[in-house]
Amino acid sequence: MSGALVGMASTSAYIVGKIRESVRAIANRKGVYVLHHAPSLQRLEQGEGNREFWDKLPPRKKFVIEVNDERRRFQPFQFTEQLPIEGIYKWIGAAGSPPEYPAGIPLYSSPVRSVPSGMAVVRADSWDASQDSPAAWAVIEVL
Repeated sequence: MSGALVGMASTSAYIVGKIRESVRAIANRKGVYVLHHAPSLQRLEQGEGNREFWDKLPPRKKFVIEVNDERRRFQPFQFTEQLPIEGIYKWIGAAGSPPEYPAGIPLYSSPVRSVPSGMAVVRADSWDASQDSPAAWAVIEVL
């Protein structure tokens, strides 16, 4: 997960339906969040991590991953993923938007985030009048 939240995030994971077994993720020196001692994954922590290890994994478990920025600079969110995964998580955006993400998870600014001096912010609601609903996946370009 993004290093932008290091030291200010509450990032945790739990097996779907077992929120009471939630484990907090810890940021390493590179700002990548990792899970240690997560339910059903403890014995895998002692594996060698080589190709044979990944090829012979037992069935993966579906986890809920929750991210909250304690300074409220970024929108809180959660998603589900089959764990464990090899390497750094690769986010796949909806319908190719943006076209390609680097390894990691994108963070989106919170509407209450303060604007640094010398910067500007544009806030807008996009609405699909024909459907009388929010315009899902709309793109607004500001030049």
